[in-house]
Amino acid sequence: LGIKMKLKKFFKLISAAVILLSAAGCSKKQKVPELVWQTDFEAAKKIAAENNKGIMFLFTGSDWDRYSNKFKKNVVESEQFLIKYADDFVFLNFDFAEREFNAAYLPKNDSQEEADRIEKAQKDFAERDYIARDIYSVNQYPTVLFLSQEGWYFDSVIYTDETSTFTGFEKACHSAQIEKLSSLAEKVRKSSGIEKAEAINELYEATPAIYLAPLRDLIASYPEYDPENKTGNLGKFEQAKAYFDAYDELVHGRDAAAVYVTVAENKDNHLSEAERQNMYFMAALVELQEGKDTGSYDYGAIVDYLQKAYDCDPNNEIGPDILYQLEKARQQYKAQSK
Repeated sequence: LGIKMKLKKFFKLISAAVILLSAAGCSKKQKVPELVWQTDFEAAKKIAAENNKGIMFLFTGSDWDRYSNKFKKNVVESEQFLIKYADDFVFLNFDFAEREFNAAYLPKNDSQEEADRIEKAQKDFAERDYIARDIYSVNQYPTVLFLSQEGWYFDSVIYTDETSTFTGFEKACHSAQIEKLSSLAEKVRKSSGIEKAEAINELYEATPAIYLAPLRDLIASYPEYDPENKTGNLGKFEQAKAYFDAYDELVHGRDAAAVYVTVAENKDNHLSEAERQNMYFMAALVELQEGKDTGSYDYGAIVDYLQKAYDCDPNNEIGPDILYQLEKARQQYKAQSK
C-alpha cells in the first residue's frame, strides 16, 4: 500500500511538472526575426527567389513626409509585423528622401570625380522613380506593396489614420487576395506549355489594371506557350502588349499611334474585330492628345483611324462614342482644309 501511495504521488508530480512546462512554453515570448532592409530591387528579387519568398516593398520619404518614419517604426518594423511577415517576405525600401535628391542633382564641385558621382546618382534615382511611378503607380507616401518574388502584384496598403497601427494595417490588407494571387504566381512558375498560358491568363485577369505593368514580360511571352491560340486569348495579349509598346514610344517622343495601327493591321495577329477596333480607336486618341499637347492636330489621320475603328464593329458598345468623335474630327478636318 505504501508503494502505491508513493507511485500516485510520483505521477501527480510528473503531471504537475508537464503542465507547468507546457504553460511556460506557451508564455515564452516568440522570437522576433531579424530585420534586414534591401534597397536594390533586383537584389531583393534575387534573394526572394533563392529563399522562395515574396517581397514587401515600402516606399517612404523620410525627411519630408511626416508620416513615413512613424509608419515604418510603429507598423512595419514592429515585432508583430516582423513575426507575421518576415519569414515569408524580403523587405525592400525605396526612400525618396530630399537629401538623396539633392545628392543626385546638386553637385558639390566641378571635378570630374563629382561629375561621375552625380551621373551615377541621377541614374539610380531615376531608375527608382521609374519603378515607383511607372511600374507600381505609387503616388502616395508611405505605401506598402506585397509582391511575388518576380515583382508581380499581390496587394497594396497606403498610410491613413486607420493604418497607422499594426491592427489597422492588418484590417486593410486583403489576405484572400494575397493568397489567391500568390497561388496563381506559383501556378505560373511551375507550369509549362498551354497550362502556363492558362495560368498567365488567370494571373492577368486577377491583377488590378493599374498593376499590370509588372506582368509585361509574361504578357509578351504568352504566344510562346499558346502559338496555335488554343485558349482563344492570343488577341487579348497582342493587344495588351501593344499598350506597353505604345507607351514606350510615347515616352521617347516617337509615334505611339503607329504601334496601335501596326497591330490592328497585322494579318498574322489574332485580334477580334472588337480588339482591332480598340487599336484604331487608341491610335486616334493618341493623335488627339498629341494635337492637344502641341497645338497642331493631324485631323486627316484622326478621321482615318476613327473611320476604321467604327467600321470594325459598329454595333460594339463604344461604337456611338467613336461615331461622335468621328463627326467632330470630320468637322475640324473640313475647317482645317479651308
